[in-house]
Amino acid sequence: MIQYIEKAKIKTDYNLKIRNEFNTSIAKSIREDGVLSPLILLADFTLIDGFSRFNFSKAEKLPAVVLEDRKKAFFTSVQLNMLSNPYSEFEKARAVKLAVEYFKIKEEIVVKELNPLLKFSKKLSVLKDCLNIFKLDKGLFNLLESKKSPISFALLLTREDRADQKLLADFFKEKRFSLSRMQIAYDLMYYIRKRESLDFAKIIEKCQNEDFFSCLERLRFPKFTELKGDLNSILSRYPGYINFPRDFEAGFLSFSVKIKGKDDVEKAQQVLKSIKNDNEIWDFLRKIKGND
Repeated sequence: MIQYIEKAKIKTDYNLKIRNEFNTSIAKSIREDGVLSPLILLADFTLIDGFSRFNFSKAEKLPAVVLEDRKKAFFTSVQLNMLSNPYSEFEKARAVKLAVEYFKIKEEIVVKELNPLLKFSKKLSVLKDCLNIFKLDKGLFNLLESKKSPISFALLLTREDRADQKLLADFFKEKRFSLSRMQIAYDLMYYIRKRESLDFAKIIEKCQNEDFFSCLERLRFPKFTELKGDLNSILSRYPGYINFPRDFEAGFLSFSVKIKGKDDVEKAQQVLKSIKNDNEIWDFLRKIKGND
């Protein structure tokens, strides 16, 4: 049942706000038509859904549904939002956190009843993974949320210590990387660190005077990068198709070229032979392309 509640009586606790930002598109609608969708309030008039409507409205009274059952109020709020404007993955995680910490909803209820509303990937351990991402450095957390990062990527970054998390956040923000570029950069840097015993700061310093991703590729696959350059110097003189992927984890080397010069044929054969004889490169290529 919809009631009209005095705005001054409504309690706001912004720790209960699931969406990270206010929906400014609602402002125009409110100015023209007023508040059409009711707020959802707990029995003590604590606001749990409709923060944008509450903040943008100048009306003295607002339409609201007051629900005595706290769990029902929370689930109703989640369900309505998922139907009208689905949460991002970080917002879904915040909903899980609220369910557990504020509404004291039991774990089995979160898994069996809340999870189907939020529609998480089956690969996630809903409760554990959602709570873990809130352990991230605040700057990194905010950056990932603003980029609409999947929880899976955020979880990878939780394995880093706080200093490295802050360093990565500052660097990614400075470079204005898209989410996909952040993912590629971190993946390459992670394996370079393992292989070369360089920390993230040293890797960034090492690549500061050249194209960052070209540098990472060279450090991640040094022999592959060298042979790629050799092969490209031969094949680029002929018409045809050549593909050298920027992201080696997602792409593969392929080419279709008709080589006329005998010397170039022999050079190309030698480079391809070098690739085949290098176990690391060959295993890498076979993993993503097969034995072709």
